[in-house]
Amino acid sequence: MSEHLTPEELRAGLRGELSPERRQEVLAHLLQGCATCRALAGWNRRVRERLQVPEPQEAAYDAPVARSFAQAIRLKRVLEEQRASAREASARLASAEGLATLEMEGLGVYEALLQRISELRHDDPRETVQLARTAVKVAAALDPDTYGARQVADFQARAWGELGNALRAADDLWEAQRAFEQAFEVLEQGTGCTALAARLHDLHASLLGTQRRFQLAFLALDIVRRFYREIGDTHAAGRVLIKKALYLHYSGQSEEALRVNAQGLESIDEARDPELSFTALQNHLWYLVDCGRFREAKRLLFRNRHRVQRASRVPGLKIRWLEGRIRFGLGEMASAEATFLEVKRGFEEAGLSFAAALASLDAALVRMHQDRPAEAEALVTGAAAVFAALGIQREALSAVRLLQEAFERQNATTLLVEQTVAFLRELENDPDARCAFRLD
Repeated sequence: MSEHLTPEELRAGLRGELSPERRQEVLAHLLQGCATCRALAGWNRRVRERLQVPEPQEAAYDAPVARSFAQAIRLKRVLEEQRASAREASARLASAEGLATLEMEGLGVYEALLQRISELRHDDPRETVQLARTAVKVAAALDPDTYGARQVADFQARAWGELGNALRAADDLWEAQRAFEQAFEVLEQGTGCTALAARLHDLHASLLGTQRRFQLAFLALDIVRRFYREIGDTHAAGRVLIKKALYLHYSGQSEEALRVNAQGLESIDEARDPELSFTALQNHLWYLVDCGRFREAKRLLFRNRHRVQRASRVPGLKIRWLEGRIRFGLGEMASAEATFLEVKRGFEEAGLSFAAALASLDAALVRMHQDRPAEAEALVTGAAAVFAALGIQREALSAVRLLQEAFERQNATTLLVEQTVAFLRELENDPDARCAFRLD
């Protein structure tokens, strides 16, 4: 059956009033993952028990769908075996040997690889790429006779999408695009699962944003948001808005970014993802500062002081850095300078040299506003040495060297320092940014 179930039929099924044949048809329809009918039924543990549905498995084990109730029972046994395999594979992946000791086959191994990718996505881009490539190979070897050809296609599409995202994080954008093309091609052969389509489009939108193809990214994110709303995941829909706000800001639409980010903040569940909630708060402060709305930013920061104090080291430093910019914007020069220097030291201790050097230039800008060019020059010279040692992009390094040369010739101006700092911030967000610096 392909049509949606009626509310009356769902209620009859829950009361046990359907014929055995019709009950199995209703059950098969729900097992195939119809989001609309599952939403109507509630699809929680109590509903599944009343319909006599085999207990669902976790993560990838929810995806396989049986053609009949009897096949669902047989598949349940296979999935239980794979869950045990996943636990063993997860332990091996977390060990020092990692992939070296892993048997590269089975749904359990596939699931363990996806879990490990999720754990490492922010910390080790190269390892994540290797894990994702392995997941693609494991998914390609899954048995269609066991799981169904369309379910295997779903597994393969998910693996290709994770590989595309890992390649994006590793700055291999061309290869990432090819991986996503493969993911969407395989997706066409799958079950039509809305959650999987949303996941792939969500990840691809991140690639489009990284490529600075913002209009396409906005279109993709609007599609993703509709997907998440269709399956009733308001938190995920809010997360999409927060990502869209970031790309709006990068594309020079900070006022619109504020509106969209606020809408996203209202939709997300802080308890479900505290890190996302804190990031959205940090971004909101950032947009307010870039819009010159310093008093609003100060009030927002004060209202969330307790959250900032609980933040881990680097996120806390970034908020403190924004606080320095707020104080600077309000003309509180002494406290702004002290804050920038504190942040500089914090970033240095954390090993974040680029951020520390940029904070130095912020402090130098304060000193220029206070007519202290010699002290500003010392900070600029130190920052220039850091940028040179880091081997940053040629355009950025040229801008810093021009500023340093201006100080050496004693014709550096506050405006030139402001232009340099603004350019470096823009370049950090948009590698394709180009600006001209003049000494006159």
